Amino acid sequence: MPHEATLKRIGAVIRRSLSDLPNLPDAGLLQESTPLDALGLDSLTVLDLVYDLQQEFQCEGDMRDLTGLRTLGDLAIYLEAMEGSDS
Repeated sequence: MPHEATLKRIGAVIRRSLSDLPNLPDAGLLQESTPLDALGLDSLTVLDLVYDLQQEFQCEGDMRDLTGLRTLGDLAIYLEAMEGSDS
């Protein structure tokens, strides 16, 4: 799947999952270089988002794998590698 399509899917999940957050960046501002910490998520919200992303991409990853991810682009690469896996 092209990287851009993955970013769009991630953006859609973020907007759907986190729509009630007051400081969520506008969808147009979510780009490959967007730092994950710019989303302003607390640890519980991150868990909810990870679950929703796992459902969207039909994968299961180790939460420890996510600690090295810094941007939406990093997340997209990770999800592309994991898509369809049940590891």
